[in-house]
Amino acid sequence: MNEEQFETLTRRIEESNRKVIEEANSKQTKVIRDYIQQEISEVKEDFEKAITQSENKLQAKYEELNKKHTQLQKQLKKNNIVIWGVQPPKENLPEFIINKLKTLLQINITVSEIDNAFTFGQEENRKHILVKSTSFLKKKEILANGKKLKGTGISISEDLTKEEREESKILRKHLKEAKEKSLNAFIRNNQLIVNGQTFTVSELLDSDENEIEKEQEEEEVDNRITNSSASATPTIRTVPFFSEEVENTEDVDEVFTKERVIKKSTKDKEKKQDKEKKEPRTSARSAALCNLSLARNNRV
Repeated sequence: MNEEQFETLTRRIEESNRKVIEEANSKQTKVIRDYIQQEISEVKEDFEKAITQSENKLQAKYEELNKKHTQLQKQLKKNNIVIWGVQPPKENLPEFIINKLKTLLQINITVSEIDNAFTFGQEENRKHILVKSTSFLKKKEILANGKKLKGTGISISEDLTKEEREESKILRKHLKEAKEKSLNAFIRNNQLIVNGQTFTVSELLDSDENEIEKEQEEEEVDNRITNSSASATPTIRTVPFFSEEVENTEDVDEVFTKERVIKKSTKDKEKKQDKEKKEPRTSARSAALCNLSLARNNRV
């Protein structure tokens, strides 16, 4: 073996060793990289689980505290009533309240049954009075006779919490819609009764959300049809004035009228099909909820 052949063999061996080393390093690097990525994924997953658990605990604690706070507020307001739309005096408010209730409600009430009272409201000559009674039974008696105030411009209600006021607003809104639809509806135990069916506040809220989503979908369909009509290239049709089919201008008008009718019919059909695809299937109970919004649709 001469010197040139020896050098060639040496280079081949070195090249082979270099490739082996590079391949080994590449495999080792891949193993290390995969291991690191797996470790990072596991740490990330554990971290996300810990965050989720902490959030769930905090949410549960918040709901528990909020529930206790609401219960405490209800307990504090248990014997309270609110007299709306009166012109109270600047002094001797308890005496004014007693005389007013005796005159308007025709009930017996004494100073000992009034724990405290104060006015609130922005109007100078027409404010509201919060009355704290010492007796829950007396409060019930006052509320039971509140119907005697009809037509006086004065009303009496319970002292509700913020959540109860919001729920009452929702119930009264749906009650009004049901009444406008000539349905047999009334409120009992913080629930709406419509034609014998009972609806909770949460169910009424769900019906409102479904109605809003339906209106948004209808608006989206209208916009899509309008945009597609506006962006479409107008087709210019040449009417054969001298053909046997069209003999005068009245026939021309009839041709264009038929085309407009066909286009409108096609748009209405597309709109109806799009609504049917997006409209969710509802149960009999959901259908009853939807009936509550018919009065609003009739007004629109």
